[in-house]
Amino acid sequence: MACKRFLAVCGPTYAKRLWCVWELFTLLSFQNEEDVSDAALSRRLAFVSLAPAAGSGGTCSPLADLSRFDVANARCFDPNEEARLRVVIAAMGAERFNSRIRSLAEFVSSADPSEVIAGLRIEIKSLERKVAALEEEKVAHIAHAERLKAENDAQRSAIETQREEIEMQRAMRVPQPHHVRV
Repeated sequence: MACKRFLAVCGPTYAKRLWCVWELFTLLSFQNEEDVSDAALSRRLAFVSLAPAAGSGGTCSPLADLSRFDVANARCFDPNEEARLRVVIAAMGAERFNSRIRSLAEFVSSADPSEVIAGLRIEIKSLERKVAALEEEKVAHIAHAERLKAENDAQRSAIETQREEIEMQRAMRVPQPHHVRV
């Protein structure tokens, strides 16, 4: 996986959106089929469902939909993009594509939520430390910029003072009479 974390925020139409499912597939494209169940993946991948849970009077969850995924039922808003994605999917095989998505959904469904939450908390702490370091760096850069501006202002002031002194000297010069020889 090229990214450190992947958070999928899924609504009821997630499994029907070809681009969304394509992102999941590319997430796993450089891993072996067996690596989908790797514990490291469970710490790096999280799904948040915006759909009502099954049995609560709502629809099925997006993960349940993904576990029954069929690329033939997924669409893109733009038919041209859909056609391009389908060419790539056909080259590797629609059934292989479906299988990878279904395996991922089953794995994520079986993941221990407390492990996922613990992983997210660790990542949040890490990001908070990075933000704090960037804030410190920003403060240092601002202080340096302010010092440079103060130095620049001082140099401009000195140049302006010198210019004024030169102007005063020019104004105070008395023209010397010209001596004419006879």
